[in-house]
Amino acid sequence: MGQSLKIEYDMEEMFLGIKEAVKQELKPEIADEIRAEIKGEIKQEIMDKVKEQIPEDTSTYLKNIMEEIYNTEVIKVGGGWDEEAKEYTFKEYVIEQVKNRILNNDCGSKKGYSRESFNEWFRDKCVDSDIQRIIDRQIKSIRDDVNRKVKDMFDTNTKQMLSETVLNVLMANDTYKRIESNIGNIASK
Repeated sequence: MGQSLKIEYDMEEMFLGIKEAVKQELKPEIADEIRAEIKGEIKQEIMDKVKEQIPEDTSTYLKNIMEEIYNTEVIKVGGGWDEEAKEYTFKEYVIEQVKNRILNNDCGSKKGYSRESFNEWFRDKCVDSDIQRIIDRQIKSIRDDVNRKVKDMFDTNTKQMLSETVLNVLMANDTYKRIESNIGNIASK
């Protein structure tokens, strides 16, 4: 008769043993991988915020530098033959040039062989039909307002002047003097 060998395995215990061995063996690698993944996410988030912030900070910084130069940097202009050099900040120089162009009706550009006036340049470059209608409407409103105020002042001054003149004429008249005397007599009674 044959002998039989019977082997029994406790699968649950064996599974727990394998699980524990794998856990012990892989625990450092898994922890390192999780740490690396978390660090990567945090670094990416920080880098994204830094990338967003850099253009804003750079723009603000450059704007401040440009404003500082514009407002404080001094330049010398002129100083040629029998002419003294003048010192301006960039801002003062720009304001002076714009003011001179407007006062001299010269925008500095050439139209064909002749220089274009500031008024022509302004109308060509800056005023379209909608803006022209608004400007015309505003000018008409200002003109009407000025005319109304001048008429009111004229009417008021004319009435006052005529009233004073008529009163002076009446006061010089004998009838007025008698009326005034009679009123004085009535008041004294």
